[in-house]
Amino acid sequence: MDSPNRIADRLRRTVHGPMWHGPSVMEAIGDLTAKHAATHVIPHAHSAWELVLHIAAWAEIAQARLDGEAWLTPTDAEDFPPLGIRRGKPEWVAAQRRVTTAYESLAAAVKVRSPADLDAMVVGQKYTAATMLHGVVEHGCYHAGQIVLMRKAQQA
Repeated sequence: MDSPNRIADRLRRTVHGPMWHGPSVMEAIGDLTAKHAATHVIPHAHSAWELVLHIAAWAEIAQARLDGEAWLTPTDAEDFPPLGIRRGKPEWVAAQRRVTTAYESLAAAVKVRSPADLDAMVVGQKYTAATMLHGVVEHGCYHAGQIVLMRKAQQA
């Protein structure tokens, strides 16, 4: 059985670090400006800002599922929330706050669960809560890596 405290710690470290393999989400973002975060560095790929909102959205979806909501397939707007018209520093800061809040809230929700809760199947899915939560960690790490590559491409 997975320890709720251990999974909660992994969720927290996914956003804030330290991670053993490389940067956390917030470390990957670093001092990225709103302008650079909204730029599509790679044609037909998402921007860093879009990825940050996407990472946050899936942590929020996982929390809803953990709380028993049968959230089956997210809409396109739920999967990759739109940036909106305003793309300045306040909106970029809000996007970063959204991802940290989503992961911190999910970690807090996990900490109060029992190991048996984590072994329970997620409503409407074919996997356990623990599997889903490990997936949220992996998902955040994957996209943090993409953000790092985008930053390198912008510097080239």
